[in-house]
Amino acid sequence: MNQNSFIMKNLRFLMLLLALITFSTSCSNSKMLIGNWKGTGNQIDGNKWLVDLKYSDKENISIDYPDLSCGGFWSILKEDKKVIVFKEKIEYGVLYCDQGVEVIVNKIDKNTIQLNFYLRSYDPIKPIADATLYRSIKN
Repeated sequence: MNQNSFIMKNLRFLMLLLALITFSTSCSNSKMLIGNWKGTGNQIDGNKWLVDLKYSDKENISIDYPDLSCGGFWSILKEDKKVIVFKEKIEYGVLYCDQGVEVIVNKIDKNTIQLNFYLRSYDPIKPIADATLYRSIKN
């Protein structure tokens, strides 16, 4: 076997390995969100508000902020094994909540998730709020 043939075989093997790793790390973890989640949001200005997330499946994700009198739905932008990125669309109370917020959800454990809210037009790097939500036993 000449050196070029050896390099090509190794290159093909590395490309196949990279594809396999990419596939295995892109597997969905959004199923772990199924259920109802409740917690408190903390805004950068110190305000706090209740968060109520209901996740049935990827097409049915509702979000309510009872203290802010607004809510709507989330759609998935990106997901991997540890993080899911959502885009928020406020459907009611649009005067009370920002529109187009990006929400990054990190799994803490099977009953706890951490949310970071980004309004890129306000600050492209830092979140404007965060929240810790807990799986609700009652629906």
